Amino acid sequence: MFASEVCVYLDEDYFRAHVGEGTNIFGERKFIRDRNLSREWALYVPPGMSESGIAVKVLDDDGRLFSYECWYFGEVVR
Repeated sequence: MFASEVCVYLDEDYFRAHVGEGTNIFGERKFIRDRNLSREWALYVPPGMSESGIAVKVLDDDGRLFSYECWYFGEVVR
């Protein structure tokens, strides 16, 4: 299943909770360092913009492990 959305983060701490590594209320998060979505999908990323992928693992409502990827494009700083 695929989903796309545009998010505008107005709070730096909230943004960092989504794009940082570690475990928090949003699940276990790790940077995807060995792949590049723009290359895989032949996407054009304009100069001055970058991308960052995050692999996420969380428990669903039934206690089962659920994993997914989030890719961020824009003024992404690690």
